[in-house]
Amino acid sequence: MADKQESSVLFSLNELMRLEEDRSQAEIARKAAAAKAAEEARLAAERAKRDEEERLRREEEERIRAEEARQREEQVRLEAIRAAELEKAKAEAEAEADERRRSA
Repeated sequence: MADKQESSVLFSLNELMRLEEDRSQAEIARKAAAAKAAEEARLAAERAKRDEEERLRREEEERIRAEEARQREEQVRLEAIRAAELEKAKAEAEAEADERRRSA
């Protein structure tokens, strides 16, 4: 009978040790999964930050290009106005000179 009790106690101890090992392995797996999730989240955050920085850089480049194009268009417009004013002044001066010649 003592052997039966001893055997039953050993079985119970072995079962408790197995349960503890299972719990320990589950804890290790949980920590590994948490570490993996944290690393993936960190990498995703870095990727999102790089993507945002790249988007902002492209927007700034586009803003600069648009501003340069606007300035070029404004320069062309001002040159056209100056050329038109010069032509008008030249035409007026020629007309005035013609008028003087006719009057003289």
